[in-house]
Amino acid sequence: MEDITRSNTATVSITLPKGRKKATKTRLRARYRRILLFIIVIPVLFAGVTFWIGSWVLSPEQMKYRAQALLAERLSTGFVIEDIQWRWPSRILVKNLVIHPPHGSRYAELLRISHLEIGLDPLALLLGKTHIERIEISGSTMTLERDHLGELTILDVMRDSIAPIQGPAPAYDTEDTTALSPPELIISNLRVETCPETIAHSPEGLQVSSLRLEVSPDDSQLWNLDGVAFDSSVRSIRLEGGGRLSMGDFELALDIDRIQLDQHLRERIPPALRLIWDNYHPTGIASLKHTLILRDAQPVKNSTELSISQGSLRFQEPNIFVDQLSGKLEITPDAISFRDPLEGKFFGARALLRGEIELDALEPGRSELELAIEGLVFEPRIYDVLPEAIQKIWSKFSPSGEFDLRITAASEQYPPAVEEMRIVLSDVDGSYFDYPYPLRNLQGEIRYFDGQVELDISGGIAGEPIRGRGIFKAESGGETHLVIEGKSLPLDDRVRTALGDRYSDIFDLYSPQGESDLRIEFERQKTGDPLDLRILLDPRKASIAHKAFPYRVHDLLGRVIIEATQGKVLFQNLTGRHGQSELALPAGLIEFDNGQIARMEIPIESPKLVPDEELISALPAEVADRLRSLDILKGGGSLDTIVELRIDENTPFDIYVRSRIADPVRLRYHKLPYPLVFHQGQVVFSSTEGRIRLDELKTDPDSSPIVSVSGEIGPDDSTEDLPPSADTTLLSLDLTILDGPDGKGLLLSDEELVQNLPEDLKNFFLKMQLAGSVSGRIGVLYRYQKNELEDPSEIVQYDVQGQLEQGGFDFALRAEELSANFVIHGGIQPGQGHTFSGQLSDGDFRFSRFHATVPPTRTLSFTYGIDHPSLAIQSDVKENAPSQWIIQRLPADRSMLFQAELGPSEIYGGPLNGFFFADLNPNDGVFAGEANLTNVDLSLGSEILFRKKGVRGEAKGSAKVEGIVGSPESVQGDGEFSIRNGKLVTIPLLAGAIINPFEGLNRNNNRIKEADCNFIIHDQIFDFQGLGSIILRSPTGKILGRGTVGFNKNLNLVMEPQTLGGAPLISDIANRLLRFRIRGTLDKPKLNSRRETAPQGR
Repeated sequence: MEDITRSNTATVSITLPKGRKKATKTRLRARYRRILLFIIVIPVLFAGVTFWIGSWVLSPEQMKYRAQALLAERLSTGFVIEDIQWRWPSRILVKNLVIHPPHGSRYAELLRISHLEIGLDPLALLLGKTHIERIEISGSTMTLERDHLGELTILDVMRDSIAPIQGPAPAYDTEDTTALSPPELIISNLRVETCPETIAHSPEGLQVSSLRLEVSPDDSQLWNLDGVAFDSSVRSIRLEGGGRLSMGDFELALDIDRIQLDQHLRERIPPALRLIWDNYHPTGIASLKHTLILRDAQPVKNSTELSISQGSLRFQEPNIFVDQLSGKLEITPDAISFRDPLEGKFFGARALLRGEIELDALEPGRSELELAIEGLVFEPRIYDVLPEAIQKIWSKFSPSGEFDLRITAASEQYPPAVEEMRIVLSDVDGSYFDYPYPLRNLQGEIRYFDGQVELDISGGIAGEPIRGRGIFKAESGGETHLVIEGKSLPLDDRVRTALGDRYSDIFDLYSPQGESDLRIEFERQKTGDPLDLRILLDPRKASIAHKAFPYRVHDLLGRVIIEATQGKVLFQNLTGRHGQSELALPAGLIEFDNGQIARMEIPIESPKLVPDEELISALPAEVADRLRSLDILKGGGSLDTIVELRIDENTPFDIYVRSRIADPVRLRYHKLPYPLVFHQGQVVFSSTEGRIRLDELKTDPDSSPIVSVSGEIGPDDSTEDLPPSADTTLLSLDLTILDGPDGKGLLLSDEELVQNLPEDLKNFFLKMQLAGSVSGRIGVLYRYQKNELEDPSEIVQYDVQGQLEQGGFDFALRAEELSANFVIHGGIQPGQGHTFSGQLSDGDFRFSRFHATVPPTRTLSFTYGIDHPSLAIQSDVKENAPSQWIIQRLPADRSMLFQAELGPSEIYGGPLNGFFFADLNPNDGVFAGEANLTNVDLSLGSEILFRKKGVRGEAKGSAKVEGIVGSPESVQGDGEFSIRNGKLVTIPLLAGAIINPFEGLNRNNNRIKEADCNFIIHDQIFDFQGLGSIILRSPTGKILGRGTVGFNKNLNLVMEPQTLGGAPLISDIANRLLRFRIRGTLDKPKLNSRRETAPQGR
């Protein structure tokens, strides 16, 4: 605050204006002297001194000395200056300046300048400086040549003279550089000579009419060069350039328009380059542009760009002529290169040439060229220009379509050799000569290099891709590794055709269908070795069927290998199906020898094979017929099956089939079509033997009956006299019938059995109404023979050994509870019907209430279709022979006549003899029979015969019956029986009270001890006609009777006791009064009345 206050109060001094002084004369004179001194005297003295110094400096001797010093400092070679003159006021004239080339040049002079005029800036001269404003050169000659490194010798001479100094330039050097930076350079009448060995041969030289170098008006540091030259062989030559000379940077371009590429030009180029010319024989019109670029006084680019149009090139290997050629190539001291490809036409296709040829002192050396031709068409004229290796591939595949060709030629020494040739395919079609499968839409590359061919191609139509890859030597029989692959290829006629005559038989042998992956391998490990051909098929949705076994397997997977060189076909892990059946071929083999199958082993397996028509039809015709005769197609079930197709040196061809039952199968033979459902066993077939063998086929062990069948069906080789063309069949079967878990065997009354028997047996069973359970063994032998000379013949033989339980028959006469061991021998012979004979042993049977047994030491025999042996024995010779009554009733046609003997057998201890027959002719055949029974012990059969115990006595009887088979109503006959020493009162029929009016009731006196009965049979009744046809005797009397007993056991009897000792008239009256009727049934008789009501007519 104080400072502020003080400053405000301080005193300020004020300067007063001064007055103007007038100049005096003395002052004026002094002023004039100073003006005269500085304006006139000093400049004149300075000019005089300067002129004196300039005259000394610019003297010819001084100028020549200074020029020599400058050139010696800047040039690397020698030079000569003839004369230097100064022309007032500021011009310097140099005459005959000669610059010599470097050591080793072909020429003595590199540059001769006849007239060099330098214009200086006068003002700069006054200031002591040298400033060149203009340089004019006329009447000069320059020689262009290249050294051993390919560099222009003129650049080597001038290199050091223009090399800039590194770092900041000193002041004196900056002043000196002005001598090298003229604002304007004019050159006229320049003749440029070229070295014919290193540049070009130009007899007349290059005439440069004008050349001008001047500073740019826009940039004082930038210099521009412009010039025009003339040569008789070109249209025009122009030189342009520019740069910053102070920095050592400069760019120079020499343009030569319209050079004719012809023989005249060839003679002008250096001999070293003629080697290149002679390899490719170029023609056309070219323009040349040479570019020289310096950086820091060092050439960074020294190249010539040659633009060709309407040209052509011809390649020697391969012989390809490219016309309509255009493009650019670059020539440097180090190389001739085609960075931007030359483009032309080869047979209308676009051709591109790229690459580089290295130069060593203009001598061509290492080179690498690539000729690419796009859009070529496979046609004969293209074929002719290709090398032999590619021609071989062409011939192998017969291609059509378009492709690109790329040829690479390279070598460490010129000329280049074809190093690689590539064919690039684009939608090409073709087929391989050895395996002409049509190939579509192929793409990829085929390469030829180093004497070998490498290919990698792919294609195919949609869904069927194909690829081929590999490498092989071009020489004949050379090393080969080639693979052709296809995916999902249809197995059709194209594949068959592709396999050719050598392997099409394999195709025909298996008749494949569907699709498969394909792989073809060509392998030759060493030159000269045989070519190893391998074909691999991986089926996809495919099927095959062997020609000899045309059973088609579908949905096939796995692999099939054709070792063509070794003559083998291998099958590996093939699986497929046929209908419901899954099939497998784990491993198989086919070997060929001279085109014929020498060995074949093909096992086809199926854990559950369902037989069908195609499987049966695949077998030989006679075998198929035999299998059909087993009705296997309707059998259902499945079989664990192995089918082996075999050929070897001992077997021309064999089909072996082994089928084990997997799921129950029903079989029935057409001659005996009773169906059997088998759960176990196997069927074996061999085409060599032509037989089907059945090995222990068994029905369900948990149900009745259990049937086991073994045997074989095949050709009949038991007869030696048959002609070769005879059709024969032999069936041999062994059937075993066992009781099932329920104890039952084969039921003879089974409707299915009866309905499926042969007609004659079926008729036999139906007429006889057979019943019972059978177990045992049946051996069947069936022969069928047919030839061209005779009618077919059939022979059937069978043997049966078995046991019958609870059997019987009923053809109007009924036998029940028949159990016995039996043996039957029968069959069919040519010209005869079905016949058999047999015997029963260890058996028993029942006729009504009469139970008969066959003693262990005796047998009952029977026959069918043939006479019973006992018929040949007269009844007077053999006591038990059939009577004349039987013999008289035998029909004349006995082809369907069943005959059997009833004895010797026993009924309750008494011998039974008899004989019966039944004519089983479908047209109401007749039957007849007789039986004789003696010494029957009634006590043994009391309970069965009379349903009461305690009946005793000895009985005998006989009966004869006859009638129509199957008609119980037609049965008629007669018989008798008697009882002695009997105790018959317990018989229900006789147990009623017998009243004697004179003797009263006396059971002891009324015991019936004897009985005699006579009866006839008709209308299904036993008719006791007339009183006395029944006679019952007791110790006290007898009872006479008459009446009927029905087959249904109904009674209608009248009994009359005989009283009063037979007194005349009185006894008749008494007897009639005591008559009584017995009704009811045989087991429950009823006494209806004691009064007789006699039946009418009795």
